[in-house]
Amino acid sequence: MENSFDSPVARAPFAMSKAPELPSNLSDTSSNATSPVAGSSRVNVFARVRPLLQREEDIPEVVEIINDQHLVVTNGPNDREQRYQLDHVFTPDATQQDVYSLLEPSINDCFDGYNTTIFAYGQTGTGKTHTVLGLNLWEMAEKHAESMEGGGVATFDPQEINAQEEMWGLIPRAGRAIFSEIAQQEKETEGQVKFEVKCTYLELYNERLYDLFKEDQDDESRRSQTNRGLEIRQDKMQGVFVPNATSVPVHSEHELLGLLWEGAKHRAISATDMNAYSSRSHTILQIQITRKPISDVVLPKYALIKRAKLNIIDLAGSETMKRNKISKFTDQRIAELTSINQSLSCLGNCIRALEKGSAHVPYRDSKLTRLLEDSLGGNTKTTFIVTVSSIQKTKENQNKKKNRKETKIQLHATLVF
Repeated sequence: MENSFDSPVARAPFAMSKAPELPSNLSDTSSNATSPVAGSSRVNVFARVRPLLQREEDIPEVVEIINDQHLVVTNGPNDREQRYQLDHVFTPDATQQDVYSLLEPSINDCFDGYNTTIFAYGQTGTGKTHTVLGLNLWEMAEKHAESMEGGGVATFDPQEINAQEEMWGLIPRAGRAIFSEIAQQEKETEGQVKFEVKCTYLELYNERLYDLFKEDQDDESRRSQTNRGLEIRQDKMQGVFVPNATSVPVHSEHELLGLLWEGAKHRAISATDMNAYSSRSHTILQIQITRKPISDVVLPKYALIKRAKLNIIDLAGSETMKRNKISKFTDQRIAELTSINQSLSCLGNCIRALEKGSAHVPYRDSKLTRLLEDSLGGNTKTTFIVTVSSIQKTKENQNKKKNRKETKIQLHATLVF
Protein backbone atom coordinates (compact mmCIF):
# COMPACT_ATOMS: atom_id res chain seq x y z
CA MET A 1 0.00 0.00 0.00
CA GLU A 2 1.42 3.39 -0.94
CA ASN A 3 2.48 5.40 2.06
CA SER A 4 1.00 8.86 1.54
CA PHE A 5 -1.57 11.11 3.06
CA ASP A 6 -3.60 14.18 2.28
CA SER A 7 -2.38 16.75 4.75
CA PRO A 8 -3.75 20.17 5.58
CA VAL A 9 -0.47 20.84 7.37
CA ALA A 10 1.28 21.81 4.12
CA ARG A 11 -0.40 22.75 0.88
CA ALA A 12 0.64 23.59 -2.65
CA PRO A 13 1.59 27.26 -2.89
CA PHE A 14 -0.67 28.20 -5.79
CA ALA A 15 -3.88 26.81 -7.17
CA MET A 16 -3.19 27.43 -10.88
CA SER A 17 -0.96 24.36 -11.07
CA LYS A 18 -1.66 20.87 -9.84
CA ALA A 19 -0.70 20.54 -6.20
CA PRO A 20 2.52 18.60 -5.73
CA GLU A 21 2.02 15.01 -4.64
CA LEU A 22 4.80 13.83 -2.43
CA PRO A 23 5.20 10.21 -1.36
CA SER A 24 5.34 9.98 2.37
CA ASN A 25 6.52 8.24 5.45
CA LEU A 26 3.81 10.30 7.06
CA SER A 27 0.39 8.75 7.19
CA ASP A 28 -3.15 9.60 8.18
CA THR A 29 -3.49 7.36 11.23
CA SER A 30 -7.21 8.04 11.39
CA SER A 31 -7.57 5.61 8.48
CA ASN A 32 -6.37 2.05 8.02
CA ALA A 33 -3.10 3.22 6.46
CA THR A 34 0.11 2.01 8.00
CA SER A 35 3.34 3.97 8.24
CA PRO A 36 6.95 2.88 8.51
CA VAL A 37 8.90 3.22 11.69
CA ALA A 38 10.03 6.85 12.08
CA GLY A 39 13.53 7.35 10.83
CA SER A 40 13.60 4.05 8.92
CA SER A 41 13.46 5.82 5.56
CA ARG A 42 16.44 7.35 3.79
CA VAL A 43 14.26 10.46 3.56
CA ASN A 44 12.98 11.92 6.83
CA VAL A 45 10.21 14.42 7.43
CA PHE A 46 10.09 16.64 10.48
CA ALA A 47 7.46 19.23 11.39
CA ARG A 48 8.10 22.34 13.43
CA VAL A 49 5.08 24.14 14.87
CA ARG A 50 5.96 27.75 15.51
CA PRO A 51 4.83 29.68 18.64
CA LEU A 52 1.76 31.89 18.41
CA LEU A 53 2.34 35.59 17.96
CA GLN A 54 0.70 37.96 20.43
CA ARG A 55 -1.87 39.06 17.85
CA GLU A 56 -2.80 35.40 17.23
CA GLU A 57 -3.58 34.39 20.82
CA ASP A 58 -7.38 34.74 20.35
CA ILE A 59 -7.47 32.87 17.02
CA PRO A 60 -8.63 29.23 17.16
CA GLU A 61 -5.91 26.62 16.77
CA VAL A 62 -6.47 23.67 14.43
CA VAL A 63 -3.22 21.75 14.95
CA GLU A 64 -2.63 19.75 18.12
CA ILE A 65 0.62 17.94 18.94
CA ILE A 66 -0.08 14.52 20.46
CA ASN A 67 3.54 13.45 20.97
CA ASP A 68 6.90 13.79 19.25
CA GLN A 69 5.69 11.87 16.17
CA HIS A 70 1.98 12.65 15.85
CA LEU A 71 -0.16 15.66 14.93
CA VAL A 72 -3.92 16.03 14.97
CA VAL A 73 -5.54 18.47 12.55
CA THR A 74 -9.19 19.57 12.59
CA ASN A 75 -10.88 21.56 9.83
CA GLY A 76 -13.72 22.80 12.01
CA PRO A 77 -16.28 21.78 14.64
CA ASN A 78 -18.14 19.50 12.20
CA ASP A 79 -15.11 17.86 10.63
CA ARG A 80 -13.38 14.73 11.84
CA GLU A 81 -9.91 14.77 13.29
CA GLN A 82 -7.06 13.74 11.04
CA ARG A 83 -4.01 12.20 12.70
CA TYR A 84 -0.61 12.23 11.03
CA GLN A 85 2.64 10.50 11.83
CA LEU A 86 6.02 12.07 11.09
CA ASP A 87 9.60 11.19 11.91
CA HIS A 88 9.57 13.97 14.52
CA VAL A 89 7.37 16.87 15.60
CA PHE A 90 8.99 19.91 17.21
CA THR A 91 6.75 21.72 19.67
CA PRO A 92 6.48 25.54 19.70
CA ASP A 93 8.94 25.74 22.61
CA ALA A 94 11.64 23.77 20.74
CA THR A 95 14.88 25.72 20.54
CA GLN A 96 17.13 26.16 17.53
CA GLN A 97 19.60 23.77 19.17
CA ASP A 98 16.82 21.16 19.56
CA VAL A 99 16.20 21.25 15.83
CA TYR A 100 19.89 21.16 14.95
CA SER A 101 20.56 18.23 17.29
CA LEU A 102 18.29 15.94 15.27
CA LEU A 103 19.90 17.00 12.00
CA GLU A 104 23.50 16.96 13.22
CA PRO A 105 24.14 13.25 12.45
CA SER A 106 23.27 13.68 8.77
CA ILE A 107 25.45 16.79 8.56
CA ASN A 108 28.34 14.90 10.13
CA ASP A 109 27.87 12.19 7.48
CA CYS A 110 29.37 14.63 4.96
CA PHE A 111 32.79 13.73 6.42
CA ASP A 112 32.14 10.12 5.43
CA GLY A 113 31.42 11.11 1.84
CA TYR A 114 27.61 11.33 1.94
CA ASN A 115 25.84 14.13 0.11
CA THR A 116 23.29 15.58 2.52
CA THR A 117 20.28 17.68 1.59
CA ILE A 118 17.99 19.58 3.94
CA PHE A 119 14.83 21.29 2.70
CA ALA A 120 12.77 23.87 4.56
CA TYR A 121 9.16 23.98 3.36
CA GLY A 122 6.07 25.79 4.56
CA GLN A 123 3.65 28.62 4.10
CA THR A 124 4.94 32.15 4.25
CA GLY A 125 5.30 33.28 7.86
CA THR A 126 5.59 29.83 9.45
CA GLY A 127 9.29 30.11 10.30
CA LYS A 128 11.22 28.56 7.41
CA THR A 129 13.96 31.17 7.26
CA HIS A 130 14.11 31.35 11.05
CA THR A 131 14.73 27.60 11.17
CA VAL A 132 17.32 27.66 8.39
CA LEU A 133 19.14 30.87 9.24
CA GLY A 134 17.81 32.26 12.52
CA LEU A 135 18.95 35.71 11.48
CA ASN A 136 16.87 38.16 9.46
CA LEU A 137 19.63 39.47 7.21
CA TRP A 138 17.25 41.68 5.22
CA GLU A 139 15.93 43.44 8.33
CA MET A 140 19.41 43.79 9.78
CA ALA A 141 20.71 45.30 6.54
CA GLU A 142 17.85 47.82 6.45
CA LYS A 143 18.46 48.90 10.03
CA HIS A 144 22.16 49.40 9.35
CA ALA A 145 21.45 51.45 6.24
CA GLU A 146 18.83 53.62 7.96
CA SER A 147 21.19 54.38 10.82
CA MET A 148 23.80 55.82 8.46
CA GLU A 149 23.66 59.31 7.06
CA GLY A 150 22.26 59.46 3.54
CA GLY A 151 21.11 55.85 3.61
CA GLY A 152 24.60 54.38 3.83
CA VAL A 153 25.71 50.89 2.97
CA ALA A 154 24.96 47.96 5.25
CA THR A 155 28.00 46.07 6.47
CA PHE A 156 28.29 42.65 8.05
CA ASP A 157 28.95 42.89 11.79
CA PRO A 158 30.27 39.64 13.37
CA GLN A 159 29.76 41.03 16.88
CA GLU A 160 26.07 41.59 16.21
CA ILE A 161 25.82 38.05 14.82
CA ASN A 162 27.60 36.59 17.87
CA ALA A 163 25.22 38.43 20.18
CA GLN A 164 22.38 36.45 18.61
CA GLU A 165 24.09 33.06 18.82
CA GLU A 166 21.17 31.49 20.69
CA MET A 167 18.99 32.29 17.65
CA TRP A 168 21.36 30.75 15.11
CA GLY A 169 19.59 28.41 12.72
CA LEU A 170 20.81 25.38 10.79
CA ILE A 171 23.28 27.15 8.48
CA PRO A 172 25.44 28.91 11.08
CA ARG A 173 25.32 25.90 13.42
CA ALA A 174 26.25 23.54 10.58
CA GLY A 175 29.08 25.88 9.58
CA ARG A 176 30.44 25.92 13.12
CA ALA A 177 30.21 22.10 13.34
CA ILE A 178 31.99 21.63 10.01
CA PHE A 179 34.97 23.78 10.91
CA SER A 180 35.13 22.29 14.40
CA GLU A 181 35.31 18.79 12.89
CA ILE A 182 37.97 19.92 10.43
CA ALA A 183 40.10 21.28 13.26
CA GLN A 184 39.67 18.03 15.19
CA GLN A 185 40.67 15.83 12.23
CA GLU A 186 43.67 18.02 11.41
CA LYS A 187 44.79 17.72 15.02
CA GLU A 188 44.27 13.95 15.05
CA THR A 189 46.32 13.49 11.86
CA GLU A 190 48.93 16.07 12.91
CA GLY A 191 48.26 18.06 9.76
CA GLN A 192 48.58 15.10 7.37
CA VAL A 193 45.22 15.80 5.73
CA LYS A 194 44.13 18.92 3.92
CA PHE A 195 40.56 20.23 3.82
CA GLU A 196 38.98 22.52 1.27
CA VAL A 197 35.56 24.04 1.90
CA LYS A 198 33.85 26.01 -0.84
CA CYS A 199 30.45 27.62 -0.93
CA THR A 200 28.01 28.51 -3.71
CA TYR A 201 24.75 30.36 -3.16
CA LEU A 202 22.17 30.05 -5.91
CA GLU A 203 18.67 31.34 -6.45
CA LEU A 204 16.02 29.62 -8.58
CA TYR A 205 13.60 32.29 -9.73
CA ASN A 206 10.97 31.60 -12.39
CA GLU A 207 12.87 28.43 -13.35
CA ARG A 208 16.05 30.42 -14.00
CA LEU A 209 19.17 29.91 -11.93
CA TYR A 210 21.11 32.94 -10.65
CA ASP A 211 24.33 33.42 -8.71
CA LEU A 212 23.68 35.35 -5.50
CA PHE A 213 27.41 36.01 -5.05
CA LYS A 214 27.64 37.85 -8.37
CA GLU A 215 27.72 41.62 -7.95
CA ASP A 216 28.25 42.92 -11.49
CA GLN A 217 24.52 43.18 -12.30
CA ASP A 218 21.65 44.95 -10.61
CA ASP A 219 18.46 43.10 -9.70
CA GLU A 220 16.53 44.33 -12.73
CA SER A 221 19.13 43.23 -15.28
CA ARG A 222 19.70 39.90 -13.51
CA ARG A 223 16.03 38.99 -13.91
CA SER A 224 15.34 40.54 -17.30
CA GLN A 225 13.78 38.40 -20.02
CA THR A 226 17.08 38.42 -21.91
CA ASN A 227 18.99 36.92 -18.98
CA ARG A 228 18.48 33.17 -19.28
CA GLY A 229 20.33 32.38 -16.06
CA LEU A 230 23.03 29.80 -15.39
CA GLU A 231 23.35 26.40 -17.06
CA ILE A 232 23.66 23.10 -15.18
CA ARG A 233 26.22 20.52 -16.24
CA GLN A 234 27.35 17.07 -15.09
CA ASP A 235 30.54 15.03 -15.40
CA LYS A 236 32.12 12.03 -13.68
CA MET A 237 34.60 14.06 -11.65
CA GLN A 238 32.41 16.91 -10.39
CA GLY A 239 29.00 15.33 -10.53
CA VAL A 240 26.23 17.91 -11.08
CA PHE A 241 27.61 21.45 -11.10
CA VAL A 242 27.00 24.98 -12.36
CA PRO A 243 30.10 25.96 -14.37
CA ASN A 244 29.73 29.74 -14.14
CA ALA A 245 28.61 29.92 -10.50
CA THR A 246 30.91 31.66 -8.05
CA SER A 247 32.54 29.16 -5.69
CA VAL A 248 34.06 30.91 -2.69
CA PRO A 249 36.56 29.30 -0.27
CA VAL A 250 35.31 29.48 3.33
CA HIS A 251 37.35 29.10 6.52
CA SER A 252 34.87 29.78 9.35
CA GLU A 253 31.18 30.05 10.10
CA HIS A 254 31.52 33.83 10.25
CA GLU A 255 32.92 33.92 6.72
CA LEU A 256 29.97 31.79 5.65
CA LEU A 257 27.46 34.16 7.26
CA GLY A 258 29.25 37.14 5.71
CA LEU A 259 28.76 35.58 2.29
CA LEU A 260 25.09 34.93 3.00
CA TRP A 261 24.76 38.57 4.07
CA GLU A 262 25.97 39.65 0.64
CA GLY A 263 23.80 37.09 -1.14
CA ALA A 264 20.66 38.06 0.79
CA LYS A 265 20.76 41.54 -0.75
CA HIS A 266 20.25 40.01 -4.20
CA ARG A 267 17.46 37.56 -3.40
CA ALA A 268 14.00 38.18 -4.85
CA ILE A 269 11.64 39.08 -2.00
CA SER A 270 8.40 41.03 -1.73
CA ALA A 271 6.15 42.24 1.05
CA THR A 272 2.89 40.33 1.62
CA ASP A 273 0.22 40.40 4.30
CA MET A 274 1.75 37.24 5.76
CA ASN A 275 5.36 38.39 5.90
CA ALA A 276 7.26 41.62 5.16
CA TYR A 277 10.08 39.61 3.58
CA SER A 278 8.27 36.93 1.60
CA SER A 279 10.65 35.08 -0.71
CA ARG A 280 9.69 34.67 -4.35
CA SER A 281 12.40 32.17 -5.11
CA HIS A 282 14.12 29.03 -3.85
CA THR A 283 17.63 29.50 -2.50
CA ILE A 284 20.19 26.71 -2.59
CA LEU A 285 23.27 26.96 -0.39
CA GLN A 286 25.83 24.33 -1.36
CA ILE A 287 28.86 23.67 0.85
CA GLN A 288 31.41 21.41 -0.85
CA ILE A 289 33.83 19.64 1.49
CA THR A 290 36.97 17.93 0.17
CA ARG A 291 39.49 16.04 2.29
CA LYS A 292 42.84 14.91 0.84
CA PRO A 293 45.79 13.13 2.48
CA ILE A 294 49.00 15.09 1.95
CA SER A 295 51.31 12.38 3.24
CA ASP A 296 51.76 8.64 2.77
CA VAL A 297 52.03 8.35 6.56
CA VAL A 298 48.42 8.81 7.59
CA LEU A 299 45.83 6.78 9.48
CA PRO A 300 44.03 4.31 7.15
CA LYS A 301 40.64 5.98 7.59
CA TYR A 302 42.10 9.23 6.23
CA ALA A 303 44.01 7.65 3.34
CA LEU A 304 41.32 8.24 0.70
CA ILE A 305 40.18 11.47 -0.90
CA LYS A 306 36.61 12.20 0.16
CA ARG A 307 34.22 14.71 -1.32
CA ALA A 308 30.69 15.59 -0.21
CA LYS A 309 28.09 18.31 -0.55
CA LEU A 310 25.80 19.77 2.07
CA ASN A 311 22.75 21.35 0.42
CA ILE A 312 20.48 23.57 2.49
CA ILE A 313 17.44 24.71 0.52
CA ASP A 314 15.03 27.40 1.64
CA LEU A 315 12.02 26.69 -0.57
CA ALA A 316 9.94 29.68 -1.63
CA GLY A 317 7.16 30.71 0.74
CA SER A 318 3.82 29.18 -0.13
CA GLU A 319 1.23 31.93 -0.58
CA THR A 320 -2.14 32.20 -2.31
CA MET A 321 -3.42 34.98 -4.54
CA LYS A 322 -6.38 35.51 -2.23
CA ARG A 323 -4.19 35.91 0.85
CA ASN A 324 -1.79 38.20 -0.96
CA LYS A 325 -3.74 41.45 -0.72
CA ILE A 326 -1.50 43.32 -3.10
CA SER A 327 -2.91 46.45 -4.74
CA LYS A 328 -2.52 44.96 -8.19
CA PHE A 329 -1.66 41.33 -8.88
CA THR A 330 0.78 41.56 -11.77
CA ASP A 331 1.55 39.05 -14.49
CA GLN A 332 5.03 38.79 -12.97
CA ARG A 333 3.64 37.68 -9.61
CA ILE A 334 1.36 35.12 -11.25
CA ALA A 335 4.36 33.73 -13.13
CA GLU A 336 6.33 33.57 -9.87
CA LEU A 337 3.65 31.62 -8.03
CA THR A 338 3.11 29.26 -10.94
CA SER A 339 6.84 28.57 -11.22
CA ILE A 340 7.16 27.91 -7.49
CA ASN A 341 4.36 25.37 -7.53
CA GLN A 342 5.62 23.59 -10.64
CA SER A 343 9.09 23.14 -9.18
CA LEU A 344 7.61 21.73 -5.96
CA SER A 345 5.51 19.32 -8.02
CA CYS A 346 8.64 18.13 -9.82
CA LEU A 347 10.42 17.69 -6.50
CA GLY A 348 7.55 15.58 -5.21
CA ASN A 349 7.54 13.45 -8.37
CA CYS A 350 11.25 12.74 -8.01
CA ILE A 351 11.01 11.81 -4.34
CA ARG A 352 8.09 9.51 -5.01
CA ALA A 353 9.92 7.83 -7.90
CA LEU A 354 12.97 7.30 -5.67
CA GLU A 355 10.93 5.73 -2.90
CA LYS A 356 9.22 3.40 -5.37
CA GLY A 357 12.57 2.41 -6.83
CA SER A 358 11.47 3.52 -10.29
CA ALA A 359 13.90 2.99 -13.15
CA HIS A 360 13.31 6.57 -14.31
CA VAL A 361 13.45 9.54 -11.95
CA PRO A 362 12.35 12.81 -13.68
CA TYR A 363 15.19 15.01 -12.40
CA ARG A 364 15.27 17.04 -15.61
CA ASP A 365 11.69 18.27 -15.28
CA SER A 366 12.89 21.13 -13.05
CA LYS A 367 16.17 22.94 -12.50
CA LEU A 368 15.73 22.44 -8.75
CA THR A 369 15.74 18.65 -9.04
CA ARG A 370 18.33 18.68 -11.82
CA LEU A 371 20.73 20.64 -9.61
CA LEU A 372 20.18 18.21 -6.73
CA GLU A 373 20.29 15.01 -8.82
CA ASP A 374 23.44 13.68 -7.13
CA SER A 375 22.14 14.67 -3.69
CA LEU A 376 18.70 13.02 -3.71
CA GLY A 377 19.14 9.53 -5.10
CA GLY A 378 21.69 6.85 -4.30
CA ASN A 379 23.97 7.09 -1.30
CA THR A 380 22.58 10.34 0.13
CA LYS A 381 20.77 11.67 3.19
CA THR A 382 17.67 13.83 2.73
CA THR A 383 15.52 15.63 5.28
CA PHE A 384 12.48 17.86 4.95
CA ILE A 385 11.50 20.28 7.69
CA VAL A 386 7.89 21.37 7.34
CA THR A 387 7.19 24.56 9.25
CA VAL A 388 3.63 24.94 10.49
CA SER A 389 1.46 27.59 12.10
CA SER A 390 -1.36 26.10 14.14
CA ILE A 391 -3.95 28.87 13.82
CA GLN A 392 -7.20 28.76 11.83
CA LYS A 393 -6.21 31.69 9.58
CA THR A 394 -3.14 29.92 8.25
CA LYS A 395 -4.95 26.65 7.74
CA GLU A 396 -7.75 28.38 5.82
CA ASN A 397 -5.08 29.83 3.54
CA GLN A 398 -3.73 26.34 2.98
CA ASN A 399 -7.22 25.05 2.06
CA LYS A 400 -7.34 27.30 -0.93
CA LYS A 401 -9.90 25.60 -3.17
CA LYS A 402 -13.49 24.75 -2.44
CA ASN A 403 -12.83 21.22 -3.63
CA ARG A 404 -10.46 19.95 -0.94
CA LYS A 405 -9.49 16.98 -3.09
CA GLU A 406 -7.79 19.39 -5.48
CA THR A 407 -5.87 21.24 -2.77
CA LYS A 408 -4.48 18.33 -0.78
CA ILE A 409 -0.79 17.69 -0.98
CA GLN A 410 0.50 14.17 -0.46
CA LEU A 411 3.34 15.10 1.80
CA HIS A 412 6.54 13.13 1.39
CA ALA A 413 9.27 12.06 3.74
CA THR A 414 11.46 14.73 2.23
CA LEU A 415 9.74 17.94 3.32
CA VAL A 416 11.45 19.14 6.42
CA PHE A 417 13.33 22.36 6.65
